[in-house]
Amino acid sequence: MLDFKDIKIDTKKSIEKDRMVYKSKWFHLFLDKLLFLFIFISSLISYLMVLSIDNPYSSTENAWMFYIPVIVIAGGLTISGFNTDRLKRIRGTKKEINQQYINEIISELKWDSEISNRDMTILTPSSEYLYNGGRQVTIIYDESDILVNSVAYSFFAGVSPFHFLSNRSIVRTIKKRFEEKINNNST
Repeated sequence: MLDFKDIKIDTKKSIEKDRMVYKSKWFHLFLDKLLFLFIFISSLISYLMVLSIDNPYSSTENAWMFYIPVIVIAGGLTISGFNTDRLKRIRGTKKEINQQYINEIISELKWDSEISNRDMTILTPSSEYLYNGGRQVTIIYDESDILVNSVAYSFFAGVSPFHFLSNRSIVRTIKKRFEEKINNNST
């Protein structure tokens, strides 16, 4: 299991860039991006190999039914891989009140808070919501906003590009509940 305490996040730079900025060695970050590039290039190579093989689809007008999905999937995984560190900014109120709302949401959803301090909260979603245990949800507190990111980790603590839909779903869940808390308490 991945130990989230080993992952160091530079909250000030993350807020400035609206992206997760890690305090880790450049080599590890380079390897993560290299993995996404490898997925894309290997998909294109398999596409070209299929083109070169003498098969019944390569010479017909229906060949696009095979080739287009390969390119779309490879491109989607690559774009997903390069966007895994993006932060979603959600308008809030004061920093202390935002933290209180997030703590209420965490307890309502029965998620585990791994790290919680004045600048950020790192959580692990529970398994009853069908989110795996290798997932990290990071919430960074700006002065009046929160910035949310959800990442699924794969082997050797590498970021997985295959879970972009569930990552987006988690961020939407937090956004919806957070905005409900703000709207209910502002009236």
